[in-house]
Amino acid sequence: MILFLFAFAHTPNVIQGLGTKWDSNYYEIIATQGYNATSAPYVFSPVFPLAIKAFYSLIGSAWVSALLVTNLLSFVFPILLYHTFGYRTALFAELFPTYLVFTTVAYSDVIALVFLAACLLLLMRNKLTGASAAMGGAIFTFYNLAWTLPSFLLAPLKGRRLKRLMFFVIPIITGIAILVWFKIETGDYFSLLKLETPWQVGFANPLAQVEYLLCPQGQGTFTCQGWQFLGVPLPPPYWAVRNLIFEAFYIIGALYILKTGTKGRVFLTCYSFSVITPLLFLVGLPALSVPRLLLPAFPVFVGLSDKLKGRRSTMAYVASCYGLAVLISMIQYFTFFA
Repeated sequence: MILFLFAFAHTPNVIQGLGTKWDSNYYEIIATQGYNATSAPYVFSPVFPLAIKAFYSLIGSAWVSALLVTNLLSFVFPILLYHTFGYRTALFAELFPTYLVFTTVAYSDVIALVFLAACLLLLMRNKLTGASAAMGGAIFTFYNLAWTLPSFLLAPLKGRRLKRLMFFVIPIITGIAILVWFKIETGDYFSLLKLETPWQVGFANPLAQVEYLLCPQGQGTFTCQGWQFLGVPLPPPYWAVRNLIFEAFYIIGALYILKTGTKGRVFLTCYSFSVITPLLFLVGLPALSVPRLLLPAFPVFVGLSDKLKGRRSTMAYVASCYGLAVLISMIQYFTFFA
């Protein structure tokens, strides 16, 4: 993937670009200069900046520190999946193109994924305190993961119902702590909603999301900018079709979980849909990030790896993933949202 970028970028600074482009730059500024040094600081959780800062004190380079964090943790996530769901599920998840790309560039997604994978592993082993703490970490990294909490009422836990409810204690405390932090820093418990305004964030029906991406009357600011990839135009329909393909892939994968004999398959299906469903109703800048934001629905790979058991189908999946990873990384690097 990186070799392809080197070949087309014609610059030795490709790796630095992977560590500094787009959201990466915000995290690194926060890590080195604090929240007040950015124009839209509090949209970004402090978890990734703290991790960058820990390495920065040793290395002296924020972007190198950020790349180290994401790339090191990218090996932890599949190990956790392996111990939870087995080798094939871990393989299918770690080779998925958006996972390969966004755990190579300096984005915070992999931190949330590690917390979530740890949470599911501990839940399957009925270790409530550890699972609760891991879920709290996931929510503190990606605030929107609070949407998934109701699905954990269906988790396959042993013991009395009151004891099972203890799982929700740390995630709820984390949510309260986030609101208090916003109040202290910005003067408003719910300032996150206001801070999202420059990104045109809003909720609408799935059809409205497609219409937004199609840029009607110039409303879809980012899809209307005439993006090009190696001279090939990326018109608004590209972004809409791309979203629909990823959404369909995850929805089908979530449904296939029910056809497996996996422990807690009803819970895993509901959890996956609790990640997928809210993303269908987004408009604004996050709508362009849907393929990446779907990554926390990784239990879908339980169903897909079970469905694609044959050697030919597995090899076709692997080849497709590598090819798409190269394409997505190049589009991400040379345009904006892959």
